[in-house]
Amino acid sequence: MNILEATGFFDYLSETEKIKCLAFLSHELTILARDTYEIGTENIVNQPMIREINEIQHRISNKLISLSLGNEGYSSEELMQMIFGGKTENAIENIFSRVVMRFSMALT
Repeated sequence: MNILEATGFFDYLSETEKIKCLAFLSHELTILARDTYEIGTENIVNQPMIREINEIQHRISNKLISLSLGNEGYSSEELMQMIFGGKTENAIENIFSRVVMRFSMALT
């Protein structure tokens, strides 16, 4: 799912659904982050990627706080540009596709 599709999907959701969607996305990012370190050690093997994931998590948590307080915060377009706008864009496209699938299944 590309940035335009993700923005359109996210815009369609209610505030409560946006919170749930971002929670799914945040969880998927923790799985992606596991690829940045050696399992069972303290060694980081991909510092640029873990930093980027951390920044994305920061923006997602900021949006979650805004939504939970009833504020707009970042627009959907701004948020998706921040999420998709880095070196992990291909991974984010795959993750967002999984999020949409998991999210849709959770609603049924």
